[in-house]
Amino acid sequence: MLAKTMATLTGDELAELHTETEGNPLFLVESLRAGWPANREPSAKVHAVIESRLRRLSPAARDLAGLAATIGREFGVDVVTVASGQTADDVLTGLDELWRRRIVREHGADGYDFTHDKIRDVAYRAVTPPVRRRHHRRVADALATDGVPDAVSGQVAHHYQRAGDVAASVPWTLRAAEAAARLHADRDAVRLLQRALALLRAMPSSVEHNALELRLLTALPGPLCAVEGYSSPGLVTAHSRALELARALDVELEPPMVRSLALSSLSRSDFDGANRFGTQLLWRGEREHDDVLVVEGTYVLGIAAFWRAEFAEARRYFERAIEHYEPEQRSVHLIRYGQDPRVVCTSRLANTLWFLGEQDAALRTRDAALALAEETGHPFSRSVVLVFAALLALDMADDARMRGYVTELTAMDGGAAQNRVAIEAMRCYLDVLESKPGVARCRALLDKQDAASAPGLLDILRRVLLAAATVAGDEDAAASAADALVARAPNPWQSLARRARDGLAARNP
Repeated sequence: MLAKTMATLTGDELAELHTETEGNPLFLVESLRAGWPANREPSAKVHAVIESRLRRLSPAARDLAGLAATIGREFGVDVVTVASGQTADDVLTGLDELWRRRIVREHGADGYDFTHDKIRDVAYRAVTPPVRRRHHRRVADALATDGVPDAVSGQVAHHYQRAGDVAASVPWTLRAAEAAARLHADRDAVRLLQRALALLRAMPSSVEHNALELRLLTALPGPLCAVEGYSSPGLVTAHSRALELARALDVELEPPMVRSLALSSLSRSDFDGANRFGTQLLWRGEREHDDVLVVEGTYVLGIAAFWRAEFAEARRYFERAIEHYEPEQRSVHLIRYGQDPRVVCTSRLANTLWFLGEQDAALRTRDAALALAEETGHPFSRSVVLVFAALLALDMADDARMRGYVTELTAMDGGAAQNRVAIEAMRCYLDVLESKPGVARCRALLDKQDAASAPGLLDILRRVLLAAATVAGDEDAAASAADALVARAPNPWQSLARRARDGLAARNP
């Protein structure tokens, strides 16, 4: 029977089963009997066997096992000693008993781990909820020492949360999210922040809790934009709640939230709102002599000018942002705002120069942006640079370069949602070049965009559709894209669209 069950498992499932049971015959057999992989809980027999082993421990050693299980599969002697409140000798006596009973084994120079994760699981479940919360509090306090590495901050936040002290977990959650952002792990940062927000919102409302919630919300836009786009439903909800909290607390929104509101406004073509938020950032930066805010404010104003086709103004803002960029502040930009503005502004300056008729300068600036993106190694910033390099190649009718950029973007999974949509549209165009279907797919992409997830995304999709339809000879699709670009005034491709529409009209009087 068990052999038949194992025969139905895939290679990956068999490998996972071996990892989970660590090859222990009893655990392996009982896991299959319990219905693995659908049911991953320890079977009653496995649970009983482990409980029997734990009951044979002395009370002190059994309590120590429960505390150690609270820490995790692996634990250090120093942490378990501080958390236990016992003397070092008493802890070592207990660990010696756990080691002799093969409950734990040595792990590294000054640590232990449970001989099997199922043993740790049963030991943890044996602790009553009140004692478990106390253990988590003591472990959190033991970990939260001066000089604790960033990598541990997520553990500290987790233990405070499990102890029921969400407020104490917030600073550690923020630190853990920053650590994730430094590693370009935006999804991990979002997960950490959203979990803390959910726990905080489940608590009774108070001024203190509202202030903590606003701190968490302020840290959310940077990583969330990189994952979902500038006006995703989650981000719109965060904006609304942050504005509500700021009014209730009678405080000014912090710059990361202001900048996020600016880009969300741009995504809706609300240029007045974007300029208001961008100017707010710039004025605050000038007032406080903060070049980070000057750069972020001029970046916002430059993007707004670009999508209004005010290229001379966009150029001035992009050049000012690049001039005020301080390399030593790069981590601040990445953590608080989610991208490297020097990389992105250099890239957008290249497209701006092209529209100003400065082709050679545009190419040099594009190459500089690509080099900077490669040098900094920030995935989201690099994906933005490649998207706009591909658009520049499209405008220059350089299909070979465009194909190369799209290939790079595809290999790196495109990054954020808005980039993936733009990349898919560009692939449609490249398919049309090879006489493959692509126009209908491109139109479908455009039709699915109820609201733009990034500034100018709809214009980008219409521009690519116009190019694909022109190559394919689909005059209806070309006319539709051209009409939409002309009607959505102003935008960077309005003049191009007007010429295309006039040409179509001349051929079909």
